[in-house]
Amino acid sequence: MHEPVLVNEVIQLLGVKEKGIYLDGTVGLGGHTKAILKIAPSIRVIGIDRDKKALEEVKKKFKEELNKRLYLYKGNFKDIMTMKKKFPVQKFQGALLDLGFSSFQLADSERGFSFQQEGPLDMRMDSSQKEKAFDIVNTLSEEKLADIFFQFGEERLSRQIAKAICQRRKKDPIQTTLQLSNLICEISPRWGQSIHPATRVFQALRIAVNEELEGLDQALKDIFQCLKEGGRLGVISFHSLEDRIVKQTFYSFENPCTCPSDFPKCVCGKKPVGKRITQKPAVPSDEEIRKNPRSRSAKLRVIERVK
Repeated sequence: MHEPVLVNEVIQLLGVKEKGIYLDGTVGLGGHTKAILKIAPSIRVIGIDRDKKALEEVKKKFKEELNKRLYLYKGNFKDIMTMKKKFPVQKFQGALLDLGFSSFQLADSERGFSFQQEGPLDMRMDSSQKEKAFDIVNTLSEEKLADIFFQFGEERLSRQIAKAICQRRKKDPIQTTLQLSNLICEISPRWGQSIHPATRVFQALRIAVNEELEGLDQALKDIFQCLKEGGRLGVISFHSLEDRIVKQTFYSFENPCTCPSDFPKCVCGKKPVGKRITQKPAVPSDEEIRKNPRSRSAKLRVIERVK
């Protein structure tokens, strides 16, 4: 069962209010949306997700609220400026992005996200897109594979793993998750590691397949522009690469000045458009981590639009 993370913190820090209209840009199975709708019957939520199966599940869960208090759309939150033309409203009191992937996706072996279950090397959030993890693993050069593993997974054995993959696929294509996972374990034994040896490579492949980091900063700027004055944007990230982009983008809203540091005063005329509600990210409590170990790496940052 999928458990949404930092639910209480999301409600508190977004400042969810009666009659508010909120955007859930990664609605998933609707955990955060459910908590937002529960605050007051006058609240409405617009939910976006690119996972067709997840949207089908949400429609079943919220059949009474559908198209009354909850409006669902298939798509990518990065396309918000185009998608919002379909929405019943154009401005929001608050918006939320949960950049993680769900246990619902992980549990489905056919989706290819898990390194502990046999399944095809897929990893697509949107099953209509063409490129799969299989294509990356079996077609990219050793150098490009190593770069992906290092940049997106921060894998210290990126070159050794990329070399092993290229040697193995000369015989036969690497078809399944366990074939890849077992190969990684040969290069990086589990002894002394707190996480599974394949964790970082699978993370890197998932990010590459779904282009998770590409255009994230612009998407945050676009969604921020869709907020009413006083509206808040919250983002939950699960690894340092995402969190760094969120942190830097939020900082730019609060400190937009582009003048050289040796200028005695600002002459560029750029004024702050945001105020960070979280100077440091909110993180799960020990109790939440005990109940839901996958929440341990979650970080929530929130910013408010001031003009």
